[in-house]
Amino acid sequence: MKTITHWIGGKPVESASGRFGAVYDPATGAQEKQVGFATVDEVDAAVASAKAAFETWGTSSLAGRTAVLFEVITTRWPDPADSGINLGFPSHS
Repeated sequence: MKTITHWIGGKPVESASGRFGAVYDPATGAQEKQVGFATVDEVDAAVASAKAAFETWGTSSLAGRTAVLFEVITTRWPDPADSGINLGFPSHS
């Protein structure tokens, strides 16, 4: 079963907790994936990373933020169409 990782400090991080939650397709009710529950240290690392990123993100130009988001969507997101399943939209694949 596919496991959704956390994204901390610009890279995927697998949870060290060993605990997982089910991710269901709302259209079918079937479990499609699982997501690791974060440890306290993972949450602290994510918050610290977000605070550090906000320092430059908040002062970035619209063009700069758009470029970053475009890069994430086109190079780091394995299957953007897959997110529609999590939102309950029908899949056209």
